[in-house]
Amino acid sequence: MAHIFERGVHCTMMIAGGSWYFGTGNLKTLLPEIKAVRPTVFGSVPRVMNRIYEKVQNQMNDSKIKNFLLTRATKAKRKKLDKGKVESLSIWNPALKKARNSLGGRVHTWICGAAPIDPNVKGFIKELFGCYIVEAYGQTENVGCGTGTSFTNYQKEDGSVGVPQPWNELRLADVPDMDYYAKEGKGEICFRGDNVMQGYYNDPAKTAETIDKEDWLHTGDIGMWLENGTIKIIDRKKNIYKTAQGEYIAPEKIEGVYGKHTQIMQMFLFGSSLQAMNVAIVVPNEESFMKEYGHGRTFEEACADINKAAQFLKALNLFARKDGIKGYEIPKACYLETEPFSIENGLLTPTQKTKRPAIQKKYKEIMDKLYEELNQ
Repeated sequence: MAHIFERGVHCTMMIAGGSWYFGTGNLKTLLPEIKAVRPTVFGSVPRVMNRIYEKVQNQMNDSKIKNFLLTRATKAKRKKLDKGKVESLSIWNPALKKARNSLGGRVHTWICGAAPIDPNVKGFIKELFGCYIVEAYGQTENVGCGTGTSFTNYQKEDGSVGVPQPWNELRLADVPDMDYYAKEGKGEICFRGDNVMQGYYNDPAKTAETIDKEDWLHTGDIGMWLENGTIKIIDRKKNIYKTAQGEYIAPEKIEGVYGKHTQIMQMFLFGSSLQAMNVAIVVPNEESFMKEYGHGRTFEEACADINKAAQFLKALNLFARKDGIKGYEIPKACYLETEPFSIENGLLTPTQKTKRPAIQKKYKEIMDKLYEELNQ
């Protein structure tokens, strides 16, 4: 219950007279749990949506017939949705039934928040399960919801997180260091309203850094106004660093792009003003990674293979470059970790956010070695 999004969902379900299920938190058993519970309203972070998307994609790739049917079915649904038509009866329903039953077969609404959703994943899930997807954007400091998308928005996904909610104002602030200016429709997202916190407990200095004298809460996220009046998250101001080449790096944005790859579970990008290049700690998705790189070995043995790590990173970087990541932003070397970052090992916060200082400390020797090899 440390996550404000989770608290909001629970309060909403309680008021509506609904019931909810607490999962075990194990991604490997996630789908069987959901199938057994058969939810009607599904609340999750994008990571869960990515996991389901990946599972379905793997199943499609295992069978040419299944791939053909699901591709035709989802395309047909997409055409209807683009015209604002939602049909419960369709000739394609038999082809989609098995996939829908993987979530119990009753999901009609999917609420997602806490991080941006890949538009391709969001569109595919909407087409596949025929459900509403409501995306909310905010943070704990403004009670979790500053903007939100509409239930009735069926148009092609544009990466938007919706419009400002009635309980708060939204404005963009200039970020000159990153070349973002409000007059050009881009800048740091700021909120002001009754939902904004009074401040951090016993920490006036941090409060002053976050809330300015005009009561605007500075989120650290960079947004862009779209032509339809909605806002899109395009970058991250916090946790940026400058490399020895003078380039600014926003690691969380880059990690988000790499996280779309089906063979990645988690990633930590690192760099500093003393180094010209970035390195990364990558936790592969065991199932999809082993299909391509296992070759009769254990997961640990495959990850320890330096040649496979280089081959894996090359494929990841190619994927990221196609998604707009620049050459100076990609990692030039990586270490493959078999143990996921978690709350239990001290590398994630209770809200599933990366503890960057803790990861940096744990893997310092490994990253130093990566740099030593790169600089030879």
